Amino acid sequence: MISFARPLFLYLILLLIPAIVFFRHFSKKMIKAFGNFSERKKENADFVNNIFSRLKNRTFCWCLAYMMLIIAIAQPFYGTRTVPVQKNGSAVSFVFDISYSMSAKDMPMSASRLSYAAAYAYQILEKMQETSVSVILTKGTSFVAIPQTNDFNSIYTLLQKLSPNLISAPGSDIASGIDCALQTFLAKTAQTASIILFTDGDETQSSLKDALQKALDNGVSITIVGVGSTTASSVLTGDGIQYAETALQEEKIKNICAQLQKKEKKLFTSKDEEKILYVNAQEPASAVKVLHRALPLKNAGETSFESGTTQTFYEIQQVPRHNLFLFLALCFFAAGFVTSELRFSKKIMQIFCLLPMLVLFNSCSKNTEAAFKIFSGVIEWGQGNYQNAAASFIDARQTADSIQYETAANYAQYGLGVTYLMQGETVAAFEKFDSLSKDSTLVEQLRFGTVYNCGIIAYQGGNYEEAAEYFKKALLVDSNNIHAKINLELSNNQILLRSKAAEQEIIPVQETTDSTVQDIIFSVIKENEQNQWKNQPKTNDSSVLDY
Repeated sequence: MISFARPLFLYLILLLIPAIVFFRHFSKKMIKAFGNFSERKKENADFVNNIFSRLKNRTFCWCLAYMMLIIAIAQPFYGTRTVPVQKNGSAVSFVFDISYSMSAKDMPMSASRLSYAAAYAYQILEKMQETSVSVILTKGTSFVAIPQTNDFNSIYTLLQKLSPNLISAPGSDIASGIDCALQTFLAKTAQTASIILFTDGDETQSSLKDALQKALDNGVSITIVGVGSTTASSVLTGDGIQYAETALQEEKIKNICAQLQKKEKKLFTSKDEEKILYVNAQEPASAVKVLHRALPLKNAGETSFESGTTQTFYEIQQVPRHNLFLFLALCFFAAGFVTSELRFSKKIMQIFCLLPMLVLFNSCSKNTEAAFKIFSGVIEWGQGNYQNAAASFIDARQTADSIQYETAANYAQYGLGVTYLMQGETVAAFEKFDSLSKDSTLVEQLRFGTVYNCGIIAYQGGNYEEAAEYFKKALLVDSNNIHAKINLELSNNQILLRSKAAEQEIIPVQETTDSTVQDIIFSVIKENEQNQWKNQPKTNDSSVLDY
């Protein structure tokens, strides 16, 4: 289905209506003026008809050219393609269903589902060092309890206090928790985003499938951890009086995952692993599966995980078609001149009409294809579309490697490194630049750029000695570059300041106690609850059980 980024521009096509009306009025006047002339000289009738035929053809072609131009300006998209995107680092969002059904004590050692989910998450977090994590609480509504952070102390404190009382809204709307989790991920980031949902699947809104589909469309992988027993248990509802039967909705969750996964496989075939997965919390080695999806393994066959590993994923993107419509507009505009000004036989006209088709279907060489993809990446980079730029550079490098086009491969890798640098992924960017700097056949321009950018990354990381060495290497390549000279001087100044600061006495800062962190977290939760519910009308509807 075709869609437009700027659909309002399509209304400009309506301007063709007065243009066509004017042409018809003009034609009638011209025919009337030539009428007596053609009656007196019958031999000129064919000449007059030929003139009007050319005018009609030109008007028709130019109207089509105008339509194609307006459609191109409206930026049409139709069709989809899988685009390779390199990801570095991981961002994980924990979504906890804290509805009253999660208070059922049907887990081992009579533990509640919620306390079991908290202990499960605690064990996973211990393996997620240097990973950005957020926590979402969901019940009748949802909110971000802890935004993306690398400091797990606040998360550990929150896990100890999970309770249905943290949210006063009745019911269970798990879908809103997925929507909140999507908002915690940074836009245009090179990190792999994943959601880990802890739930029993017992919801009152029945909108989980749509929310999961939205997350998959945004390139976010999802792991649903089923907590609870499939045998029904009684649980006290939110009114504190009535009891309700609740059980782990395992078959329902599995069916949803199977339907979504079937749709994903049609799009990705075997290019990517499963984007959505359900595991039972009591299943042996289930935590390893959850970790494997949230964090890539260091090497095949190992059980240790690393958040900084770079991997290639595939995302679905709509295909822009404005260039095609611009080309068609140019063709129709030229056809208007050709049909009105030149005389060709019918056979020559057929050949002329086939020429654009030959250009369209003529495949360019691999060398040209790699260069064009690098050029596309540069255009996307200049417009700030860093994710699309990274995809173009990855495509270009793969094409260049397949034909052993070393120059194009080097430029593609350099572009990929600069793109990661703009996204703040300094580790991935440094890997690209460092591997390039070791190539002795690198052209002078790229050699300077690689060592210079390595110096920038080292300086930003506080490694001033290393940064100074890289800026010296950059000056060996281009001794007249003023920026390298300035940065070298700044690095040396920072080295001097650090040496002086080391001689001064360091005054320890009083650490924040766990109780202080706990008070801060729950005061924020309480404030959010009050702001969200204080203005809502009170209802006396007791037909809906809060469980």
